[in-house]
Amino acid sequence: MDSNTYKIVLIDDNKLFREFLASTLTDFGYSVVMAENGLEGLHQLKEHPDTDLVVVDLIMPIMDGYSFINAARDKYPDVPIVVISGVGSLKDALGAIRLGARDFINKPIESDELLKIVIERNIERCIVERSNREYRDFLETLAKTRSTQLDEAMAREVSIEKELHHQVCLYKSIFNSISSPMLLVEVGGELVLDANAAFAHLSGCQTHEAIGRSCSEIGIALTGPLPLASSPSAAKPAPVTTLQATLGGRRFTVQCQSIACHKDEQRGYATLLFSDSMK
Repeated sequence: MDSNTYKIVLIDDNKLFREFLASTLTDFGYSVVMAENGLEGLHQLKEHPDTDLVVVDLIMPIMDGYSFINAARDKYPDVPIVVISGVGSLKDALGAIRLGARDFINKPIESDELLKIVIERNIERCIVERSNREYRDFLETLAKTRSTQLDEAMAREVSIEKELHHQVCLYKSIFNSISSPMLLVEVGGELVLDANAAFAHLSGCQTHEAIGRSCSEIGIALTGPLPLASSPSAAKPAPVTTLQATLGGRRFTVQCQSIACHKDEQRGYATLLFSDSMK
């Protein structure tokens, strides 16, 4: 995992340990923001909305780790929290996890390798959950926009060409704002109709090079066929189907969303959202 783009907020009242752990995480390649208590940690989360992980001690003055977890879990649900404490009690660890922490590691830290595994595991979880949320938001926005704009077009008797142009522009804006790699394909022939910038970065295949080619021609091997939406007139997206795929020697989990766009139900569109398979 390329750790250079990920940010960790580290909260511990022990200055020597805090600086030592920050140095270790920096050596791993992470960007580290430090805080000496839970209250300052909440401030740092507010100042750094791109945070990917929080590492927090349990016993601290002003605001301890338990209070921090309780305050942070609702405001920042996508950011995993790893508890790191010298308390050493299973009861304390379970209490922190019940409050919303995702993982627990004792200090002093006996193994840098164990620390690295815990950090990578929870950042990967953050990436997957964040991608899932963005994908759900995209599908909801696409469904609402499609329904609303079509109703407005009928009410205003707007020409099909003008409405289609508006829909395409809106779709392009939403599609390219997705931070995870994504394709729009035609179901059946798996012909690529569009690819966002994140996919071009992942595959090395520019959007204009991918369009008009099949998934297999640009190096994507899917484990199964793409499903068809059950009804071309459905206002809501069809259920998301999860497939596995390989691209460039890497394995990916692919979330497939089908949208029927023709009266002939053997044709339709599907969006494919790629995320790294969990290690």
